[in-house]
Amino acid sequence: MGKKEEFIDAVRPKIVAKYDWAKDAGRLERFLTAIRVTIETDSNQVDVGGASLVEAYREIGGKGKLTYKALRALCREA
Repeated sequence: MGKKEEFIDAVRPKIVAKYDWAKDAGRLERFLTAIRVTIETDSNQVDVGGASLVEAYREIGGKGKLTYKALRALCREA
């Protein structure tokens, strides 16, 4: 499994635990798709400053401040 999928797997339970809207499977999948698009393209569809994303970034080995560039670089690792 690559870092991108590790990140998605790490962020999913954090989002579900914090936000009632994430208990709706459709809304959760749309959000996770937005994360994937953000990682794979230059389109910033999610705010990387959110606590859940920062926690997931740290969990998969991210260092320093979470930025779009840092997230994309880490998630391109094998």
